[in-house]
Amino acid sequence: MLSLQSEFKELSEDSKFRLDAFYRRFCQGNLGRHYGLGHLVYACHASFPLMLSPDLANLIWINFKNYYFNEKNVPAQVQPIAVSDFLLSPLCREAGFKRYEVYPEIRSFLLMLLKDGKWFEIYGIRKEGKTRLTDLAQFLREYLTRKVPENKYDGAAFRQLNDWAVMAWLDPKQLATEIARTFEGNSKIKNEKAQLWLSLQLDKVGLQYDRNVNFSNDKKDLNSFYRIFYYGKARKEELKNKNEEAIYEYAKEIRRFVDIGELKNEIKIPLPLLKSAAERTERKISDVQRIIGLFIGVNDYKDENIKSLQSSKSSVEKMISLLQACFSSTEAINKVIFEQVILIDEAATLAAIMSTLTDVYKKANDEDIVLFFFSGHSARQPGANLLICYDTERSRINTTAFSNSDFNDIITKSGKNPQSVIILDTETGYYDWGKKDDVFIGATNNTSQAELVRPESSTFFMQGIFELLNKLNDNFTYKDLFLILKHRSDELPPSVGEERPVVRIPKTDYQGFFLSKRRSTSADYPILVYNVRYGSWEVVEEDYKILSLNHNTEVFDYKMNTVSNARGEIFIDRENNFLAFNGSIANLQSGNIYRIKPSRDSLSYGIAFDDDLAPIEVSAISLITDIIKNIEFDSYSKWGRLELFTDHPQNATLPQTLPYTEDDYLSEFSRHSAVACLLIKPVKKNRANYQLSFHEKLLNETVSKILVLHVDNEKELEAAIIKLARYNYLFHLQLPVTDYVRHEPLNVAYRWYWNLENHEGNEVDGENILFLTDECIRIEGDEIIYYPFSVAITNNEYFAIFFEIYMLVSDISIKNVSPASISKIEPGETITVTINEQSMLERMLIEDGDVSVKLLLGRDPIRVSFEQTP
Repeated sequence: MLSLQSEFKELSEDSKFRLDAFYRRFCQGNLGRHYGLGHLVYACHASFPLMLSPDLANLIWINFKNYYFNEKNVPAQVQPIAVSDFLLSPLCREAGFKRYEVYPEIRSFLLMLLKDGKWFEIYGIRKEGKTRLTDLAQFLREYLTRKVPENKYDGAAFRQLNDWAVMAWLDPKQLATEIARTFEGNSKIKNEKAQLWLSLQLDKVGLQYDRNVNFSNDKKDLNSFYRIFYYGKARKEELKNKNEEAIYEYAKEIRRFVDIGELKNEIKIPLPLLKSAAERTERKISDVQRIIGLFIGVNDYKDENIKSLQSSKSSVEKMISLLQACFSSTEAINKVIFEQVILIDEAATLAAIMSTLTDVYKKANDEDIVLFFFSGHSARQPGANLLICYDTERSRINTTAFSNSDFNDIITKSGKNPQSVIILDTETGYYDWGKKDDVFIGATNNTSQAELVRPESSTFFMQGIFELLNKLNDNFTYKDLFLILKHRSDELPPSVGEERPVVRIPKTDYQGFFLSKRRSTSADYPILVYNVRYGSWEVVEEDYKILSLNHNTEVFDYKMNTVSNARGEIFIDRENNFLAFNGSIANLQSGNIYRIKPSRDSLSYGIAFDDDLAPIEVSAISLITDIIKNIEFDSYSKWGRLELFTDHPQNATLPQTLPYTEDDYLSEFSRHSAVACLLIKPVKKNRANYQLSFHEKLLNETVSKILVLHVDNEKELEAAIIKLARYNYLFHLQLPVTDYVRHEPLNVAYRWYWNLENHEGNEVDGENILFLTDECIRIEGDEIIYYPFSVAITNNEYFAIFFEIYMLVSDISIKNVSPASISKIEPGETITVTINEQSMLERMLIEDGDVSVKLLLGRDPIRVSFEQTP
């Protein structure tokens, strides 16, 4: 079996599962007796290109279909069906129309098998080694020379990737040169998507080299590649807005300019990280010396076709007075120099805005903050977000408005690196502005609708900021501002046909800072505010978390001092549909805002033994308890920690008598106050194999075994418990007709059904549980085919609904099966999503379990990813 190969154990669980499924499907059983190991031999050869087409895959079979056994050089042949079996197998994924790629980790493993050859020798197959890989490289180069691309773009990408596959084996230095040229070209035209794509391709080749799949064994030959490889990693981190510490670690591997191969004096790619992460971190923590603010407000426009506004000028005045009040009243920032430039109405032309902003950035130092505030109209066009200037012409809006690319160009040309804070009091376009390091706050409404239907909401944003910051000053973070403004928006009475004010902030590294840049250590604690609409205290969280319910909760002020005698319970107010707080509230002032720290349940666990394993009990208990101590659950878990089952004698000292069996535990658990229990049982004396069984109490207090897992070592034991927490959280999340983020009912109808032959649709019994019956599968030859299933969703609300669909298998695997082409349902629209997840349903059959399908709905995009492999 493949698992005999030592490198197999180093693969991810997902890759192991895919390879094992392929091997068992085609190399064992009835098909194995017919095909032998031919399918795996072919898979190793077909993994050489970085991108496959059916034509190329077939030619690889034609040219490399023969393999030989050592003893008498007996020939064997790969069956022609191996081509389609491989392309449609779990080892490959679609990369475009008639384009396929092998999963990168699996590709590197299969190429290693082909080069090393030791695994094939176990089964008597002749080792081909480097010679075969060189033959593949020469074949692929010849194929690309003769290949005529189907279309310009697809053909170019196909040729480029496979040229790189050839060079990755034959000439790593030339590969580095070619990729450097491509990076340089994309850098000049600021094609960030192409640079990110390049970084991903570098990762694939990097995995190949990590397994020593290259023609030369001299590591010096790979130096040029690894320099561009680390550059790609640093660039990917920057483009994906990851931790700057990671960028810095990659940056240490290369110089500020990457010189590659023969192009040492021609190619110079500037590394995006110009300063070390340590310097940037220090700049965040240090006191800000100066804030330079550019304040722009446009009420009246030169073009009569652009509607005048009423509150833009007053918004500028309020923001300036707010900041001045903060500086004078807050000890932490009363020494900060506040400089301001104001452009109102006819002064706010496109030329004036660009010229003034250019001067501001030339003047700013790295320790300064540039605050850009704009109040007025905005517009969103394909590829651009536009701020409408005084002299913008509606008929030529793309060339006469101030765009996000204009803003970025000014920052880039300045060569300066101050923190940029962008606050847009307008109706759209607020989330594509600035650089990676910048903070964006947008809070908006459709101005014309606001003035016609509800005038008080047109100044909602500025009133909200002014009120909040006057109370909280520098202790307030961007994340807090987002949550509170969103809460205030929800408090506005709904009006049919009108959108609520939109309040959004992207997740950035600066979430824990406000203008003082002093790091907040409490940004993850929920906020407690007084809901004026319902006259009760409400808990405001970015995402709904069931961990917040029905537990003792401490209350803190914004300096994280405990509010005396303020302690209570969080629960769902079913009548008004929000998270409410009740308890000792005498010391809470309705005009203030607080933080809360809810406690979470502990998950009880026990260590059970079969009688024949009693001699290993003491060492096993010590080992398992040491592992448990290091486990930390994230916020998407019902539990905060693990606790040894309190009624067991193990809780005091290690037992000297026979340990508890699983039946003993369950008997105690049925009488215990705990609602969930995890039993960990060693199953072999001489090897660290464990069985995990998770039990919960049902509403009638009977104990139900939810799932059973088997793990092979201590590392897998720890990972399985953490994954179990995420699985259990999502499994128990609220019903689909509730808003995932706002936890309020939605007027949405849905229906699940199997797509069976000769049936319009067989509805799924139960809430969201799929049960396999004989009707749900069909047999084609030796293969089991599962029919797809669908969900029809109707949005009866007057606003768009975002959705995501997850499949949960009882082996604790979770997969997002949402369609890539659609993420929301418009008002009055009905969509049907068909899900054809053969691998997930196969797991269901293998595990002898069931599949839960979780439909998450919300007014806002659902940002949390629950995906995990078992």
